Amino acid sequence: MKNGPHATPIFLAAAIVLVLAFASINAMAQATVSSTPAAVKPVANPCPRFAAGGVVHQPAALFSQNGVLSVQFSYQTRVDFANRNLFCFMTPSGLENPTLHVKPGDHLIVTVTNNTPAQPLTMSLNPPNCGATKMGNSSLNIHYHGTNTSPTCHQDEVIKTIIRRFRSAGRGRD
Repeated sequence: MKNGPHATPIFLAAAIVLVLAFASINAMAQATVSSTPAAVKPVANPCPRFAAGGVVHQPAALFSQNGVLSVQFSYQTRVDFANRNLFCFMTPSGLENPTLHVKPGDHLIVTVTNNTPAQPLTMSLNPPNCGATKMGNSSLNIHYHGTNTSPTCHQDEVIKTIIRRFRSAGRGRD
């Protein structure tokens, strides 16, 4: 069989389609591989409070866009003028404990770095446990309101799901 005058353009078009298909598959594979997000750095002057007699405002609100809300938090603490320990979630831009708004079907991506000083784990949790068996002043738990999240282990069980600090490549604490 002889190659016709259109054989080269057809071969070239087929090769381009194959290259694009493999590039697309490779890009999808890389997108589905989860990587460890970068640690969120502590924010200066965390956990601000209103002055006595001052006006209390609603917290900042963050909304999903195009079906996604991706937020980064630094979990921090400080001691106030009355010697009380204050804890808060701070965004890199300095927002304290913002309200997160998503619509049904949206994706919520939360990255939290626990930047509180490491404390002894002094409180034991009775079984069954979903994670660590002890917690302390530097333990962290996130739960949600206004969702249909099951109150079971590893979902929204606020008492029994405790995730201990990690140790990875010299970062983090136990």
